[in-house]
Amino acid sequence: MNHYAEINAGGICFAQLATDGVIDSPTMVLNQGGEKRIGQRWTGAAWVVVDKTAAEKADEELRAIDVGTGLSRSAREVLIAVGKKVGADVAYLEAQEAKAAAARAKRGA
Repeated sequence: MNHYAEINAGGICFAQLATDGVIDSPTMVLNQGGEKRIGQRWTGAAWVVVDKTAAEKADEELRAIDVGTGLSRSAREVLIAVGKKVGADVAYLEAQEAKAAAARAKRGA
């Protein structure tokens, strides 16, 4: 089994593939052992771990909040507004939306 890491123009791995075939492409780097390389940069000789940007970290935080609440930003905001109107306890959603607002501020959105 041959393992490959697919890289973009900047050398960053964005996909991996295991195949019985052989791939000859400048965007496919043979990845002995099939180690996880997504997000790493290929220098032409070695793999380098790339630090995530503040925007990428904020995006991850926003996705985690959406998954954790099971709601999108707009759905959280609507439920918070409705909950406040009818006097429901919306403290959890408010706290999560405050975290999301902080993450959005970090990425400039």
